[in-house]
Amino acid sequence: MTIMRLFVGIRVPSPCAQELAKIQARLNPSLGSAYRWVSGQNLHMTVCFVGEVHDSYVDGIIGVLRNVPVVGGEFSPSSLIALPDSRHPKVIALEGEDAGAAQLALGVREALRANGTEFDDKPFLPHVTLGRQRSMIEHSVVNRMLNMAKLENLSFHHDGFELIESRMDAMGSQYVTRMVYSS
Repeated sequence: MTIMRLFVGIRVPSPCAQELAKIQARLNPSLGSAYRWVSGQNLHMTVCFVGEVHDSYVDGIIGVLRNVPVVGGEFSPSSLIALPDSRHPKVIALEGEDAGAAQLALGVREALRANGTEFDDKPFLPHVTLGRQRSMIEHSVVNRMLNMAKLENLSFHHDGFELIESRMDAMGSQYVTRMVYSS
């Protein structure tokens, strides 16, 4: 039996991913060695983190997610943030508003709960992770850089979601789509 690490997410479309790569490039000179930047093809908004699951349960999860209404939406960015908070910048993310994704998150969680599938029940926060901390850096440096970033051309529309497997290798996490759900 194989263990898989799964999450439900919305992929960032290529034009927006290219703009986010420009932000990563502007942050890199000051923060680069302290962060591992998420590659363009891995940029996404997590709707629900399922976690580690035996492969024998994956077909059941795929099936129950087919019953979730696909809700389209528009991600509208508001700011770059540090997570879990500004004093502990373990993650750099683009935060925004997305009523459709919030509604989708509720539907996914209800379906998983009804199926008896465990998942991380943290409140949904619409965001796209840009980088994860790999070495210590003074939080004031991170916050100064985040406050200076310009956010242009970063809104994106979505009309589907994916069940995604996260696989670790020497380059970090690689994301493999297990199923696409679209309207």
